[in-house]
Amino acid sequence: MSELNVFATTFNLATRAAALTDGELHRWLAPMWNRKDGVKADVVVISIQEMSPLHVSMSGLSVPLVDKLSSRFLENLNDATDSSTYYQIASESLCSIGLWVFAEEQSVPKSKLGKVVLSTTGFGAGGTGNKGAVGARVLIDRGAIEGQSQWESFTFISTHLAAHDYAIKTRNANYQTMLTSLIFPATSALDVPSRVFDTSHCFVLGDLNYRLSDKVRTVERRVAGNEKDQQKNPHRWDSIVEGSLSPDQSDRSELFAQRKSLVEMDTLAEQRGRNQTMLGLREGPLTSFAPTYKRLIGKVEGYHPKRRPGYTDRILFASHDDRLEGASNGDGVDDDDQTSLIGRRVVGRTKALVYDSIPEMTISDHKPVYSIINLPPPLSDRSTPSMGSTPYQTPRLPFPYSVQAASDPLVLAMYNGVGRTTDRVIGFAWYSTLILGGGKEVVGIAVEVVLLTVLLFWWNGIWPF
Repeated sequence: MSELNVFATTFNLATRAAALTDGELHRWLAPMWNRKDGVKADVVVISIQEMSPLHVSMSGLSVPLVDKLSSRFLENLNDATDSSTYYQIASESLCSIGLWVFAEEQSVPKSKLGKVVLSTTGFGAGGTGNKGAVGARVLIDRGAIEGQSQWESFTFISTHLAAHDYAIKTRNANYQTMLTSLIFPATSALDVPSRVFDTSHCFVLGDLNYRLSDKVRTVERRVAGNEKDQQKNPHRWDSIVEGSLSPDQSDRSELFAQRKSLVEMDTLAEQRGRNQTMLGLREGPLTSFAPTYKRLIGKVEGYHPKRRPGYTDRILFASHDDRLEGASNGDGVDDDDQTSLIGRRVVGRTKALVYDSIPEMTISDHKPVYSIINLPPPLSDRSTPSMGSTPYQTPRLPFPYSVQAASDPLVLAMYNGVGRTTDRVIGFAWYSTLILGGGKEVVGIAVEVVLLTVLLFWWNGIWPF
């Protein structure tokens, strides 16, 4: 058996997916193969948010774009390297959220794959998908131990949580909705529908929208010198946030310290520390790159002066052999107790070899983030010999990531059905408004009011002509 390297990347494209050039696409995925350490991506996961304008995506008219992106991703993956051939495992979308999973045919041959199941859920009012999550669950045979195949389930989730600085509780609630409503169908009569964390490995990537806390304003003032200087040059603190690594070790140390002070203001880390969201998930070091939002379109560096920056774009993961270190809040809970995450650190064999952004991508007000996550070979001394011996006996994540029960399948089906119907109604109404107004919403609304008035007059028999 061999290890697996997962290349995961997420990018909020600010509705510009159709304008993504071949050169930009190559630059985005280049970190996957431009590696001196020889690490090869066995599985590639691509997550996109704000793929197209909402009126297009909500009306369902972005489906051709999803198919086109599938072809372009695959072509780019195979054109970039002569030593590997990739094929598509899965693709799914919900409004402007997209997810693609590819595999390298030598390290993950098709004969080693089980069935693939997909799931989507919306977080918007009535289940609408302007914010939501898309999931793909893939079964992979990791190899044989004592003649038995060791199957593991891989769950990949692309998500877009609620926006705005103040909406922290809403983002936390979105995540809980994902845990209870992103349900994966049974693959056979021997299986049952399962939740997000009923899996061997879980990868959550997307625009999570958690910003820096309001303490960042103190940093701005300190760097700017005083309020007057800050008003004259609102971008003077960009060097603290963005920075560039100088060959001088002292400069590198200073930048690392500055980045560390920013990471301490990350509201996602703060919420996780308070056990409010994303319990048990891990990620690479945020200090390796600058906040990815809100950037200036067309420029490598710089931030919008009127928006609070943040590490909005994230990649987190968990594996079935993760474990806890440290007692729970000093209450003497034994380290072997796997029932509580409070005050304890999750560690595991799965590691993020790389966690970084790509500042050179300037098409969006976000920067793409990528991570190379290494999964060591399965252990030969699994506690339950049969665990992992069939696609229906895969190891599961060990911790109580969510205490909430899964949604009732019938209620969930109705919820998602109403959400998709609402998406289409809003999308087509919005689209027609733009068409009638020649691309201007106000004009379109005025035209629709006039047409509606005429229709009402005609319906009631009141006709002046």
